Amino acid sequence: MNYAKIRSIAHLVSLVCLLLIFVVSTSKYVAAATQSDSARTGIPAKITAQHKQESDIPDCTEIEVAVDAADLSVPTMTDSAADTVATHATTTSYSAPLVSTGTNTIKAVEDEKAKKKAEEEAKNSESSRTATSIKYTYSGSVLSKSKGTNNGPSGKETYYNLNMSRVVSAMGRFGYSSSDYWVRADGVKMLGNYVMVAASYKTHPKGSLVPTSLGTGIVCDTGGFAASNPTQIDIATNW
Repeated sequence: MNYAKIRSIAHLVSLVCLLLIFVVSTSKYVAAATQSDSARTGIPAKITAQHKQESDIPDCTEIEVAVDAADLSVPTMTDSAADTVATHATTTSYSAPLVSTGTNTIKAVEDEKAKKKAEEEAKNSESSRTATSIKYTYSGSVLSKSKGTNNGPSGKETYYNLNMSRVVSAMGRFGYSSSDYWVRADGVKMLGNYVMVAASYKTHPKGSLVPTSLGTGIVCDTGGFAASNPTQIDIATNW
């Protein structure tokens, strides 16, 4: 019996068996990988294989990116932000800055606006003064420097002489300014057409008009006398 020949045949058979085992194992691995790609992406195995051959990009990169983007949370807009967006979206007109055209310059337009505003304020102020004016006829005794006190149409009258700048400034809320202040020929201090007086604010509120022996007075100030004599009128003069 030729043992050498038998050993050669045995070796050959072993090699063939190993080769068959390798081929079968490789085929199962490729099939499993192809099936996994198909199940994961939903793309047929044939298309997946073709994609691998034609592209240098790793498997299904685009699909994975799309899935990741879809999973991202979208910020929720708050109510205030939504209202702001809605306001801008529905606005149809906007204020544009002034632009000079021809001989009309920005300064001229602004000056004209300021002039109209001043005229309107002056008109309103004059209207309010006229509406609160008090007309009366008085033929009694008149307050004077020499007399000191007088019993006038509203009660006891006295006079005082102080710097009126602070008082005039405080009357700004009633529509008056420093240009309305002046001193009459007889020494009586005036605010517009009215005699400046001090009185009890409880009896005569600030800015109200009261009759005096020297003319219609406007209450601009008060004093310590108001506590003991709430009907007393103290008239501002330069005496």
